[in-house]
Amino acid sequence: MQASGAAFAQTTSSVSGPEISAGARELEYRVAIAFGKTVDDAAFAHRLHFQHALSDELRWRLRAAWRDPDGGDLALDHLQGELHWQIVERTPGGYSSGLRFTARSALRDGRADEIGTSWIHQWVLKDGWRVRALVSLDREVGPEARDDWIVETRASLYRSLDGGLSLGVESFNDFGGLGAGFGGFDDQSHQIGPVLSGDLTAGVDWSAGVLFGLSDGADDLDFMLRLSRPL
Repeated sequence: MQASGAAFAQTTSSVSGPEISAGARELEYRVAIAFGKTVDDAAFAHRLHFQHALSDELRWRLRAAWRDPDGGDLALDHLQGELHWQIVERTPGGYSSGLRFTARSALRDGRADEIGTSWIHQWVLKDGWRVRALVSLDREVGPEARDDWIVETRASLYRSLDGGLSLGVESFNDFGGLGAGFGGFDDQSHQIGPVLSGDLTAGVDWSAGVLFGLSDGADDLDFMLRLSRPL
C-alpha cells in the first residue's frame, strides 16, 4: 500500500477549478478509504478545510488532515495553507485559469514539510460539459527533505444531468521526482475512476466516487465522499 504523504493525501483530493467569487466562504469535509493490494489492507483519511475569497481574484484556504494508515488510532497528519489566484477570467469560449500556492506542515516524525504550486485550467463547454486539468510542482523542505521537485497532474471530465446531478471521471497521476527521472510507469502512482455529485438539503453539496489503480505504485482501490456547504 502507498505509504507516502503525497500518495495518501491524493485519496482526499479533488480536481479543483480556478474560478473565484468575491466574499464566497465554504466549509468542506472529506472522508476516504484506501485499499492496498488486499481488501484487509485498508486505511482511512479525513480532511476538513475552510476557504474565503478576498476578491474575484484571490482566495485563501486552511485545511487539516487526519489518517490511520495502520488501522490504529486516528492521528493528525498535516496542516496546510493555500492561496488561490485566478489569473484568467472565463473567456467567451469558456476557458479560465489560475494558480495555487501551498505550504504544508507535516505533523508526524520522519516527514518533511512541503511547499508547492499548481497551474489550474478549466473549460466550460456546451451542453453541460466541463473539463479541468492541472499540473503541480511540490518540493519538500526541512531536515528530512528530498532534494527534488515532485510532479503531479490531475484531470476531470464532468457532464451535468437532470435533477441537479453531475457525473464525471477523475484521474490522478504522481510521476515522482523531476530530478530522479520519474522511473517507469509502475514506479509511479496513476488512478482513475467515476464520480457522482449533487445537492442535499440546507445548501450542502455532496460528491462520491471511486478510484482504480492503473499502476503498481498506486492503491488498487480508493473510495471517497466529499461534503461542502457555503457559509
